Amino acid sequence: MTSEAISAFSILFVMLGFLALAAWAVKRFGLIPGQPRMTGKKREITILDSQMLDARNRLVVVHWRGRDYFLGTGQHGVTLIDGPTGHKAPSGFEQALAEETQREKP
Repeated sequence: MTSEAISAFSILFVMLGFLALAAWAVKRFGLIPGQPRMTGKKREITILDSQMLDARNRLVVVHWRGRDYFLGTGQHGVTLIDGPTGHKAPSGFEQALAEETQREKP
């Protein structure tokens, strides 16, 4: 009876190991659509700080192309609160974002 229990537990641990290996491979190679791939490449967008306001709204400081942006996120999407020039919408921000969107399309 004890040899059967040891055999069952060893099979269980081997199967859990295979599941953990498969989960790592899915995350490592980006096999889930919409998930970023983990590569050695330096990221262009970095989240410097984030603060929850309530259950649905968050303030985020993002570094992108040598500049910091202060964003608000919530139910209605992402809103630019402040940029490097101190204006509500820094010059060229929308244009650069549109260029990045066009570049990502196949």
